[in-house]
Formats: sequence, structure tokens, C-alpha cells
Amino acid sequence: MARVWLPELMRVVWADGSVSKAERALLEGVSKRLGLVVADFKLALAKGRRARYRESRRAWKERGAGE
Repeated sequence: MARVWLPELMRVVWADGSVSKAERALLEGVSKRLGLVVADFKLALAKGRRARYRESRRAWKERGAGE
């Protein structure tokens, strides 16, 4: 169950391009309640950052701004 919810939460917090201290603290608390260890949380946070970066690059290219 945690593996389903955490990526969705990461997508929401990365929507503006950054994760604030308050958002990170909230995510860490949720991760603990879902039974994840710190390493799982950090991995999910990094995956969320990479996904946001890929989405931004794709959107940039679609607008033709990347040429």
C-alpha cells in the first residue's frame, strides 16, 4: 500500500519544482506511518525529483523551446 501512496504524494509535492522543509517533514511522517525506512523515503524523494525533471524537459521540447 505504501508503495502506491508515496509516489502520488511525491508527484504532488514536486508539482511546483521544489520540496519545502514543511513538505519534507510531512512526507517523512507519512512514510514512517506507512512503515517505510528512511532509505525508502529518500529513494522515493529522488525518484519524484527525476520524474519532475523528465516531465519538465518533455514539456519544454513539446513547446519547441528546446530547439
